[in-house]
Amino acid sequence: MPYRPRCAFVTIGQTPRTDILDEVLRMAQAADLDFDEYGAMNGLDETDIGAQRPREGERGFYTRLAHGGFVSVRASFIEQRLRRLIEMVDRRDYDLIVMLSTGIFETWDTRARLIHSQKLTDLWINALIAGPGPIGIMYHLPTAFDSNLAVNTALVQTTRMVKVAGESPSLDEAARLLRDTDIIVMHSLGYSDAHAVMLAGLVERPVVSVRRLVAGALRTALDELHHDARHPPAGDRQAGPDVLDKLPDSAEPLTPREQDVLRAALTGLSNKEIGRNLAISHRTVEIHRARALAKMQVSSTTELLPRALVKHGG
Repeated sequence: MPYRPRCAFVTIGQTPRTDILDEVLRMAQAADLDFDEYGAMNGLDETDIGAQRPREGERGFYTRLAHGGFVSVRASFIEQRLRRLIEMVDRRDYDLIVMLSTGIFETWDTRARLIHSQKLTDLWINALIAGPGPIGIMYHLPTAFDSNLAVNTALVQTTRMVKVAGESPSLDEAARLLRDTDIIVMHSLGYSDAHAVMLAGLVERPVVSVRRLVAGALRTALDELHHDARHPPAGDRQAGPDVLDKLPDSAEPLTPREQDVLRAALTGLSNKEIGRNLAISHRTVEIHRARALAKMQVSSTTELLPRALVKHGG
């Protein structure tokens, strides 16, 4: 059966977010992916959400609800729920977690590989700042701009920005304000590729959408996961006979990733070394290693070596 990576897409609002995800998956050419969606506000009713509207001067997030409407919600409330959600999702053994929202500056030490939309966008912006001319940054809400100031003051000194409120901002007005910039970043996953194309036509300048950035990162991660599934780490290839193939069959079949981890462990590599070879975190290695050993009904890799010898008459 062909290997299919498992991915969790997480948003600050409610799911499903087909308005974003369909386009990201298409741009990433991610047909070979099993995925689930999670929303930080899933399960909340209108009363719960209404109680969390930002007060004057309070930072908020602008996001979509399950019925298609949009709402502003206190950032501190979303961040708290998101922290718990990420912890829960990370226990479900995904290969990838994609934070499908910008404006989130907290990061998490996840077992799964994490694509963090805000961190990814920051890397691009920091690289663009080094250029000769000003860059333009287009937001959905002024509060997104304010929160960015606290993280990266260099943006204030070297860029021109526009703060646009509403789900359907005026591209004509944004084009007028940003016409003298060298390049524009549409700093929200709410902006579609069509928005980027329209704005680029108005300003006659390059426009980068966060959706494109996330799709590119997703495609790269999927390519690496498929490569890892097809090719064992170099340490395994140099280890001589494949001990794993000589072992009796386990009661429950090992997954491809469990096989990769167990092969590497049998060569004496540490969890951190295995993680580097497989491009996964050492915590993910620990999970796959423990599950593989449990399926083989042993407590350590050293118990497997005698079994290989017994099976082959060694």
